[in-house]
Amino acid sequence: MMEGSLLTKTEWVDHRIRNASLGAAVPLLLLRIRKGRGLSGETLAGLCNTSHATIHRLEAGKTPMTLGRLEAILSALKMTPQEFFQELFRIRENRQ
Repeated sequence: MMEGSLLTKTEWVDHRIRNASLGAAVPLLLLRIRKGRGLSGETLAGLCNTSHATIHRLEAGKTPMTLGRLEAILSALKMTPQEFFQELFRIRENRQ
């Protein structure tokens, strides 16, 4: 990242993911993917059979992410855990 340059929202989230612990990176990537697909938190909540507030708390890192919750969200996003973690590590390896 060049000093003084402006980042897009995606670049800013990617920067946070690269510098976050795994526990913090997972919710950030879920948020990035959801927004990248044009889904609202309410829509994703409906697909996961949960509340919008739960999705918001998970994405904000305020509620612990369990494997069951992660699997439900990824299923709603039509993404496998392998695809999700490949994307996570692709972003993390792209350090600048």
